[in-house]
This record gives sequence, structure tokens and C-alpha cells, in this order.
Amino acid sequence: MIVAALMSLLFAIGDKWGAAFVVITSSAFNAATIVAWNVLDCASVEAFPTTIRTTAMGIQAAGGRIGSMAAQFVNAQLAANGVSGVASLLIVNAAVVCVGGGLCFLLPPQPAEDKRNSKLDYSFDA
Repeated sequence: MIVAALMSLLFAIGDKWGAAFVVITSSAFNAATIVAWNVLDCASVEAFPTTIRTTAMGIQAAGGRIGSMAAQFVNAQLAANGVSGVASLLIVNAAVVCVGGGLCFLLPPQPAEDKRNSKLDYSFDA
């Protein structure tokens, strides 16, 4: 996420260095966000017991969609308050992505245990 935020900032100021730089930084931003969100989805779902993992993934996906819709309202407010230009919106994006990257450190260090499998007896009595 931090790499994505850095690429977003470079993309915001990239028009000074030409079109090739803008394409490279936007592609790197896209690649970094895809990798980061996939890793975050896997790591955060593993934090829940098996019985509720799909529910947790659904809630996270719904939260992401709601966040995407809320971002459009933030962009509109920034534009209405005189903040103009792509660079300012990308700086706000970079700040939010950094917050998302920092929240990863709040996840538990290990996946949740499945209590059902710990009660099974695998020993064979002759």
C-alpha cells in the first residue's frame, strides 16, 4: 500500500517528466494496489474461524464498495471547495492508501484456529 501511495504521488507530479513517466507510474500504481488488496483480503479473512470466513469476506467486500462510493462524495466536496486538479485528488488518494496500509498492522499475527478439528481423535485402537 505504501508503494501504491508513492506511485500515486509520483503520478500526481509526473506531467513534468512526460507521458512515458505518467504511464509507468500509473501502471505501477495499478499493479501495487492489486497485489496489496489481494494480500490484505487473504490475510484478513484468515484472521477469522473457518465457519465465518465467507461472511467476513462479504462484509469486507461490501465495505470496500461503500468506501468507493464515499470517495466520489469526497472528490465532489474537494472540487466544490476550490480544490482543483488531478494532483490534489491523487494526494488525498495517497493519504487514504497510506492509512489503509497502516491498518494492516492491526491484524492478528496468526490465523484463527478452527476449534472443530482440534477435538478429533486420530489415534487408532487395535
